[in-house]
Amino acid sequence: LGTAAGFVIMGAAGSLAMLFAGRIIDGLSGGVVGTAQAYVADITSPENRSRAMGILGAAFGMGFVFGPALGGLLAAYFGESAPLFVAGALALANAILIAVFLPESKSKAAPAANEESFFQGLARHVRPRAYFTILATYFILIAGFSIMTGVFALFLARRHDFDATRTAYLFAMLGVIGAVVQGGLIGRLVKTIGEARLALAGSVILTASLAATPFASGLPGLLAACAGIALGNSLLSPTLTGLASRNVDADWQGRALGFLQSAGSLGRWLGPVTGGYLLQLDAAGFSGLYGQTPFLAAAGLMALTIFLCASLGGGRPAAR
Repeated sequence: LGTAAGFVIMGAAGSLAMLFAGRIIDGLSGGVVGTAQAYVADITSPENRSRAMGILGAAFGMGFVFGPALGGLLAAYFGESAPLFVAGALALANAILIAVFLPESKSKAAPAANEESFFQGLARHVRPRAYFTILATYFILIAGFSIMTGVFALFLARRHDFDATRTAYLFAMLGVIGAVVQGGLIGRLVKTIGEARLALAGSVILTASLAATPFASGLPGLLAACAGIALGNSLLSPTLTGLASRNVDADWQGRALGFLQSAGSLGRWLGPVTGGYLLQLDAAGFSGLYGQTPFLAAAGLMALTIFLCASLGGGRPAAR
């Protein structure tokens, strides 16, 4: 409901202050992602959790396939506010479907949360070394990825002459890759090589692809680098969430995964701010290639996740 209200306010905004107000309301409603992940954790067995988180990620991927195309058509035929109003209507439909059809995942007999502080409880209900390593990895992943996404449209326009339509098609391609990997392959890969090794592979692919993107010449090279970004992120993100879930006690899934999403939200703030500043440096002639500095900074951050994922080991954590 908060997301619906935020999008409607943004669509009706007649000033920058109103636009920010709508965005803030939508941002305050962002905890729904952690809640959805906790719900999935409640209704799946530990060994199938990364696969289930992958399916949830695939749903996001399909949104990236249809969302840009639908938004572009709505803006072209009905004005630039139309996509925001339709997004608000979709969020409202989500709320109605949840209220009517989605059963509560916790039984009424489930114990109520005690009065201990959040951080005291977190230390007692997680495996600290594994959980906080995953938390740091997730923060760096989102921060590095947000550096890229924050400057991506400008990079495509300046370096590859992409307009809004071509940019939307590229995002749709990334969404298709994410949907295929997270929705169909992630479960099999987890069973074959394990979550920690899969996360490590994703971090390596994502780091290399981010580093290669600013040096890609021509459309084939750009598409190959972007496909690597989508593949690496699709392998890394759901496995991190699944690993985090399996290192948390059952009655703390929502709070621990919500804290993970809070770290991601902090990364989504830090990444675009950093990327925009670095892009300004490139525009002023800091590097020989426009967009090189932000992408290399993102790759440098992602390189840290390689070491963090390697420290998680190759085995599977015990079910919790």
